[in-house]
Amino acid sequence: MGGNPMSDRERERLERLRQRQLADRDPDPRVKVKWKGQAARRQENLLKSLFATLPPKVKGMILGGLVGVALGIAVEFLLPPGWALCGVAVFLLCIVLGMILGATTDQGGYME
Repeated sequence: MGGNPMSDRERERLERLRQRQLADRDPDPRVKVKWKGQAARRQENLLKSLFATLPPKVKGMILGGLVGVALGIAVEFLLPPGWALCGVAVFLLCIVLGMILGATTDQGGYME
């Protein structure tokens, strides 16, 4: 009752159009589909490789800074409130010690 039914020719044309659109959307079987997990792993590897390219002095400073933050927070809780600068001093001391330790473990490839 509601309009002309589609002719067989029109139905075939629409079916071919649909198949073509589906084929255009499907990735080529030779192309790898990258999932979220793979991208996260690739980013993790990027951070590891960036850290690996840093000179030992800088690595030591970063690690010393992280240790210094942990010790600085611990010192803040252990000492009375008037001694707040001790936490900052511990942080800076750990950075300097990390730099010195990193410089002593340097194999000599960065200073040339």
